Amino acid sequence: MGKKLEYLVIHCSDTPEGRDVTEKDIREWHLSPAPKGRGWKQVGYTNLFMLDGTNVQMVSNNMDDVVDT
Repeated sequence: MGKKLEYLVIHCSDTPEGRDVTEKDIREWHLSPAPKGRGWKQVGYTNLFMLDGTNVQMVSNNMDDVVDT
């Protein structure tokens, strides 16, 4: 059972200005075991907006106002 979405968080990858970060980079940072990554089971970003404005969907979502838990 999910719960109602309360907040939408826009987060940055905290990389130097102008540094191009790829989907592969983000996946490695989040999914690889320590010390290379965080060892998470899923990436921490739903969407990745590239410097050129391209939107890469990193995690699928159900497009409603309920958060899957």
